[in-house]
Amino acid sequence: MTVLLADPQIAAIPARENGDPLVDVTSFGLLYTGDGDAGRYVRHALALRLASAQAQLPGGIQLLIREGHRSPEDQEGIFSRYSQSLRREMPGLDEFSLRRLTSRFVSPIGVAPHVAGAAVDLTLADASGAPLWMGTPIDATPERAATRARSTPRTSARTRA
Repeated sequence: MTVLLADPQIAAIPARENGDPLVDVTSFGLLYTGDGDAGRYVRHALALRLASAQAQLPGGIQLLIREGHRSPEDQEGIFSRYSQSLRREMPGLDEFSLRRLTSRFVSPIGVAPHVAGAAVDLTLADASGAPLWMGTPIDATPERAATRARSTPRTSARTRA
């Protein structure tokens, strides 16, 4: 069974500041191409894990960070817009189901790791920094981004695996 961040058992876990500072991902040799400066910041421990992951990639491939830290307002806006798009596609959906479906793709503000600088949106890039095509845009919905989705070209599915 999949447990989503929006599930009550997760939301009931208290969040506490642990003192891990926000750091600029580019100071760890990571490529950032997001909009604005705030997204380049993540928690120090996360930056270390990302740098370690990048060091294990094959030659000529690197991580491309699109967004790390996100303001609460931005998080709420992303959640709301995606929820509204699902509502248009499934007008008969009850509120509980709508929130659950929305949270498959976007965390509700109360548990959103981006707001704490504890998550990143990323993809892979070649040595020049050009994003590798993974079969869908980086912000594709869960239905379009699934590795085994029928619409995913075989070459993209292999790159993702």
